[in-house]
Amino acid sequence: MASQSALRLLIDLYIDENVSDLIARIFIERGYDVMSAKMVGMLGASDERQLACAVSQKRAIVTHNRDHYSKLHQEYVNQHRLHYGIIISKVRRPMDVANRLQKILDRFTADEMEMRILFLRYRNIR
Repeated sequence: MASQSALRLLIDLYIDENVSDLIARIFIERGYDVMSAKMVGMLGASDERQLACAVSQKRAIVTHNRDHYSKLHQEYVNQHRLHYGIIISKVRRPMDVANRLQKILDRFTADEMEMRILFLRYRNIR
């Protein structure tokens, strides 16, 4: 985990290519440090490369790809490799994703997100 002298509070985000760019724009407007696969020229890159890019920038990745990123998280754990958080959402309207994601950002610090995988939960809408 992070050293005591370098406490990181706000979670910096990396938006995977399968997540709407509107999510990136929403959180940039809210003052968060956000990058997306599109912004950094990573469209079409493998999930492994996407996560490596997020890790290189000390960012939590936001994705809809539950299966691959769950496996990648386990690989990182097994290999004692550090990542800065994986946040997985079902495919929903961008504002629904943004509202759930904001709850995570309000609850956890960047340091608390290290090596954590979280799944955004949604109530059934009738």
